[in-house]
Amino acid sequence: GLLWLLAALLIIAAIAVMVWMCRGQKRYAEWPQTDLKAGEPFSTGYQGVDISQYQGRIFWDTLKKQNPELQFVYLRAVGKNNKDVNYAHNLSRARQLGIKVGSYHFFNMAVSVERQMADFSSMVIGPLQDLRPVLDVEDQSLLDGDTTHLVDSVRKMALLLERHYHCKPVIYTNQNFYNDYLAPHFNDYPLWIANYSNMPVVRGAKPILWQKSETGHVRGIWTDVDLDQFVNGGSLRDLQR
Repeated sequence: GLLWLLAALLIIAAIAVMVWMCRGQKRYAEWPQTDLKAGEPFSTGYQGVDISQYQGRIFWDTLKKQNPELQFVYLRAVGKNNKDVNYAHNLSRARQLGIKVGSYHFFNMAVSVERQMADFSSMVIGPLQDLRPVLDVEDQSLLDGDTTHLVDSVRKMALLLERHYHCKPVIYTNQNFYNDYLAPHFNDYPLWIANYSNMPVVRGAKPILWQKSETGHVRGIWTDVDLDQFVNGGSLRDLQR
């Protein structure tokens, strides 16, 4: 009886993995079918992009060959409620083409820090990363808008990331969120700050990376994409592990 139960559980687990993989392949293969940004000018003045499954399929050869400004790509590994279904494929293609690549984790106060670290580290293998891991913290990271334990939880996650990957993670958020809730506690971390109208200014620190747009048009990507620019003397060297 026990052997039959174990066999059944293994079969169920195998089917679940196959379904998850097929979901990812289907999403990757089928969307989008045309450049949804066609006719809009291509973006300039950026050094990196960050992408997730919401960009659909990426034409990696085009991205590499036709965007001379591009120095790096960050990939979402873990979202608020899911592991990114295109992560493994995107990581593989970026590495095949020699694009400097790193991974980010969407922080979620509704999930224990230990569980989040386990989810991220199960997907993000240190030797396959060129760049520091990124901890993405924003309004949607909060549980019912409560910021009571936010700083302690983010610090705990950041320390676990540093211990596991042997480098300080980058902290990503938007300008207002950082100034309101995270400053000055993370001023000694590399900061990646979003501001879609002006270069970001944060209290007591100088960000090294600016997410300047969420509606970029880049050759090889057929949807809106985030554009990232080095600021305040920041460079690729600051992101590398």
